[in-house]
Amino acid sequence: PNKLLCYVIRARGLPALDTDDPLELPSSDPTVSLTIPHNAESFESKTVWKTLTPTFNEYVEFYHLEDLGFPLTVSLADKDVGADDDDDPMGRVDVDLRGLADRRTRRQWYRLRPPEPKMPAGKVELALRWVHDPKLVEP
Repeated sequence: PNKLLCYVIRARGLPALDTDDPLELPSSDPTVSLTIPHNAESFESKTVWKTLTPTFNEYVEFYHLEDLGFPLTVSLADKDVGADDDDDPMGRVDVDLRGLADRRTRRQWYRLRPPEPKMPAGKVELALRWVHDPKLVEP
């Protein structure tokens, strides 16, 4: 009966993937997705439009985590609007959660692995904490 508290704070150094309009500076429309393998829950942040340094300040909880053996997968994408547009991957990182066993909050920057070798890596700032929740105890 544990849960993972996740604060998606901000990102920086992201690649400019929206470069179509010659009248605008190159930018992206970043969004963050969080998933844990073998867990039905997932999360997608709001999209922050036209920036390479988004501030998200979003919070999500993942419930019923019995151990920290699986990573938290953090993926950033450039949101594309339209029926034929797929979101463009910007990078991802698998966060090892075992360091949260002491139940202290960990706030740090995580370097993203870019989808292509020549893309900028970028970073995402997260605050994570693993806590016991007595309300999740099943009789």
